Amino acid sequence: ESQQAAESVDAHCQVALAIITAIVYWSAVVTDSREQRMYLTVFRNRKRADMDAAAYAADARQMEQQAATMPGFISVKSFASEDGEVVTLSEWESEAAAKAWGRHPDHAIVQQRGKNEYYEQYTLYSCIEPPMRRFERAER
Repeated sequence: ESQQAAESVDAHCQVALAIITAIVYWSAVVTDSREQRMYLTVFRNRKRADMDAAAYAADARQMEQQAATMPGFISVKSFASEDGEVVTLSEWESEAAAKAWGRHPDHAIVQQRGKNEYYEQYTLYSCIEPPMRRFERAER
């Protein structure tokens, strides 16, 4: 009887171990796919020579802060080239999250102000789940 009890406990431990292994495996799969799932926007623009730079900077700062509070926001970064073009990359967890930001009433007001007062030209690219490759140097 004690042998049967021990075998039963051993069988239960094996089942529990299999379940834990499956949970850990699927958690890793979900985490990996979540890392790769995103909606990316690339906003290339050139400003007008006669724009109010202080007003633009204040609007840009406010929009970046507000975007960061939106559900699904991952990151935003801007880069300026020597020829005056600015590229802003924003990453979102989903297309729906990015589009919700695009429709946000405060953002819509500043977008219109950008067309009327700040931008000479702009192009907006968007990509659902762009292919991703990473490199990180391992610590030595």
